[in-house]
Amino acid sequence: MVREVFSRLNQLFVVVANAGNADADGVVEVSIDGGPPHPIDTGKALRPGDFLEYPLEGEYVQRRGQVVVTVRPTASIVERNAGNNVFVGVVTPDAPNDLAVIDITYGGSGPHLIATIRNRSPIPLTGEVTIAIREFSAEDQLLLRETRELDVERGATQAFEFPAITTPPLESVQVIISTDAINDADASNNLLPRRGPR
Repeated sequence: MVREVFSRLNQLFVVVANAGNADADGVVEVSIDGGPPHPIDTGKALRPGDFLEYPLEGEYVQRRGQVVVTVRPTASIVERNAGNNVFVGVVTPDAPNDLAVIDITYGGSGPHLIATIRNRSPIPLTGEVTIAIREFSAEDQLLLRETRELDVERGATQAFEFPAITTPPLESVQVIISTDAINDADASNNLLPRRGPR
């Protein structure tokens, strides 16, 4: 049975328990939201009442949401109640997830604007990020707003290039990001510069 599903440093963990009357051993498969199975080798027989806590490789908690976890034991294990092999519940990140704009520069051919974002989360992040670029002026002009693919390792950076933006002076440009991929822990670093010119 699935005893518990939780987040530890925003990695998804599952606790599998033997709720039967006999020892259970072999490989147990765990799938998340109907995805491909994760094989779990119990290593030794789980006696009745024993449980195994296991991190699911590549499964992360980017934001609070519902998960469906299904356990499929080997054919050698006779199930009394297959219904308790499915967990449906809400899992919340237990550590802050955060993206920050850390640099704006001109580079590449043109040159053109390049904005760099750092992943300050304990896990890799994927999804979409919306990037808005505005120029400080009397009209406070929005130059561009685009949604880009986010794919950045823990602690790493991802650079986004904007070939259409080549002329505004750096001191007059601000980059603002937003995303539904995470519960962002610090919205204050979602823009650079942090405040407009005086």
